[in-house]
Amino acid sequence: IICHGFSTASSIASASNRLLGRHVYEAIDMPLDTDFNLITNKVKQYLKRVCICHDIVMLVDMGSLEHIGDQLKNIPNMNIGIINHVSTYLAVDVGSKICQGLDIESILKSEKNIKLNTKIITNQKKEDAIVFTSESGIDTAEKMSELFLSSLPKAIPIKIVPCDYVRLLQNSDKD
Repeated sequence: IICHGFSTASSIASASNRLLGRHVYEAIDMPLDTDFNLITNKVKQYLKRVCICHDIVMLVDMGSLEHIGDQLKNIPNMNIGIINHVSTYLAVDVGSKICQGLDIESILKSEKNIKLNTKIITNQKKEDAIVFTSESGIDTAEKMSELFLSSLPKAIPIKIVPCDYVRLLQNSDKD
């Protein structure tokens, strides 16, 4: 797992290995001020020194790391699959497929089916308010609201809203 940041890859690898119950991932963290070639050389050295496998799957986060395969294509007898947008969920999913012994093509094809889940959480709680309105116009509504506020013994956590009567009739619930 290779990610930008001081401990992003380490954190994802550690959590994933723990959830998988075995050591599947190594981590390479790439601080933002690190040169891409330095990381590429670090990966090349690691692969030459440690890796005895013919297939390797690299999980990367974004940016230049998505193109790291271009720099690694000359490593003999090694197929390299690269999956971007790494997350703990993705790492556990890929790791379980590795543990099952699936080949690299099957793993990469199955990961194309992962969809992003998005959700917007809108604030449903409305602010408490008192609306002041008058058939005489907005000026009267504003004066009534000022009079009300000045008559209170202490401030209250409520919004005071002077509103034009005609506008309130026209827009009703929208306002």
